Amino acid sequence: AAAAGAATITWIGSWVTVLRRRRRDGRDWAQELDRHDDDLSAARSLAAAAERRRHPGVGDVIRAAAAAGEVPAGAEGVAPGLWEQRTLHAAVGVGGRHWTPAGSCEDGRRGELADEVCTRIDAHAVVSDVGAVVELARGKAVALTGRHRRSIARSVVTQLAWRSGPSDWRLLVITDEPQRWRWVESLPHLAGLLDGAPTAARVVDEVESVIGASASVERGPLPVTVVDQRHDGSLDMETLRRLRAEGAVLFVGDDAPAWVDEVVHVADSGRLDLQGPSEATMLDAVAVGISEQTALGVARVLARFVDPETDHGAAVPRACGFVATHCDPVTGAPFDPRDVESLRDCLLYTS
Repeated sequence: AAAAGAATITWIGSWVTVLRRRRRDGRDWAQELDRHDDDLSAARSLAAAAERRRHPGVGDVIRAAAAAGEVPAGAEGVAPGLWEQRTLHAAVGVGGRHWTPAGSCEDGRRGELADEVCTRIDAHAVVSDVGAVVELARGKAVALTGRHRRSIARSVVTQLAWRSGPSDWRLLVITDEPQRWRWVESLPHLAGLLDGAPTAARVVDEVESVIGASASVERGPLPVTVVDQRHDGSLDMETLRRLRAEGAVLFVGDDAPAWVDEVVHVADSGRLDLQGPSEATMLDAVAVGISEQTALGVARVLARFVDPETDHGAAVPRACGFVATHCDPVTGAPFDPRDVESLRDCLLYTS
């Protein structure tokens, strides 16, 4: 009887020990999940911040232009973001974007990880308030449709004009409502504002004048043509294809033509319907546009600046840039290792 009692006591003690260990392990597991959740939240916040820095919205342009407009012309460091980018991309709105953290369940590891871990990861699969971005490049056409299409078009052109200089792209506007586009006449990027129903030959001549003017430059400005017409009958398909082949086209109209690559439709509620590369990644995006008066204000500030890489500027030689004169093109190291400023800038330019 004594032996049986001792065995019972030993069993109870072992059971209590196991129960305590399980409870401790459960607490540790819950704490690990919470720490993992905090790490995911921090990583998502960093990803969202990086995305906003990479694709700032038109609000950033307006604030930068307002600050630059309050200082004397020629002052340095007063136009953040001005003509810093070579590629042409602009935000047409804001919304959520799918985000997949490193080591997520989407990497084929769902069977290896506990369901609770995957549930936590899936809960962080969207970054919020980031730009819905469209990119313009040679051979690409984007259509803006819907009631607020011109507001978005003004936003796109304004962003492009602030972030990329006249040496990178030139603007041609074809419209049967020229009064809506008078504000672009202050932009240093403007190559032509064609109103009414211009002939195909005139349009081609304007585009070729942009291309021809850069014939001696290794990388000339990209012609960007805005077509804002109720009826595009004055431009036959051959001319439209040529505009697209030799540059980029931003079509603004009630309906998107079949020859465009991407469609941005703005509903009356302001919601964006994206049909193209951004369609699969954006969630619940809303449009962000600007008025003619706001666009004119930014354009007038831009009119004060001269792109040093164009014929009107002489600050930077066309044949070379900072990297060519200070940085080794292969290693990215400065030609003079003792030059601390060059070392810093070389790392920035080659990163």
